Amino acid sequence: MASIHHYQTMKSWFTSYSQSFLTSDLGFNRNIQLKIDHTMRVIAAIEDIASHLKISPNDVELSRIIALFHDLGRFQQFFEYNTFADRKSVNHAHLAVNILQKKDILAILPPNEQILILSAINYHNVAHVPLELSDQEIFFTKLIRDADKIDIYKVVCDHYQNPDPIFANTIELGLPNSQIISDKVFTSIMNDQLVKHEDIVSVTDFKILQLAWVFDLNFPRSFEIIKERRYIEILNQTLPQTEKMAKIYEKVKNYLINRS
Repeated sequence: MASIHHYQTMKSWFTSYSQSFLTSDLGFNRNIQLKIDHTMRVIAAIEDIASHLKISPNDVELSRIIALFHDLGRFQQFFEYNTFADRKSVNHAHLAVNILQKKDILAILPPNEQILILSAINYHNVAHVPLELSDQEIFFTKLIRDADKIDIYKVVCDHYQNPDPIFANTIELGLPNSQIISDKVFTSIMNDQLVKHEDIVSVTDFKILQLAWVFDLNFPRSFEIIKERRYIEILNQTLPQTEKMAKIYEKVKNYLINRS
């Protein structure tokens, strides 16, 4: 069974592994550190959500381990491709699973727990959680997806409020700064649906895609955290204040309020 001892052992390994990618290039290092810091906050977020659920101490430890390794592939991805955009490089979730299997870092856990961890990591970034997964796999996958989104909201809100040239390409994916809202993006929001990556053509569309993440949150505490930290309001303030945007904001805000 997973224990705090196992988690601490894995955390020490994660620290050594992630820091091994640091170089003499300060700009490169800031991107690596961005993902290290993100990982630590996702762990805190998953602990927060888990504390509001009736789950066992063992499941809490499994949640921590999943959060610790969910973005493990980001370091090799950025090292090899100089981007965090999966569409321009590799699927970072699949890469994380491959690294964990190659390094055999999960070998100290029972096989069934290894399967749960790898499954949650493998599907943490897909558009929709596969229904054919077991109930446990779906639960942990939804847990990491919520925790991940919560911290990505923080990262993007901080950047949009105080843009940092170092992160412009990695956070905004190199998209143009057009203020036009694409019709397909608008329609998705109006239908309470996630925005498809293939439908976004600008940073404005990308921000709206992030607003739409509220439609994919799974736990009451997740809605509460997003509401408490005012991420939706902050994102809206960085978007063009048009009639179309007002409808989007109202739709997302009401959805959030009704579920928190």
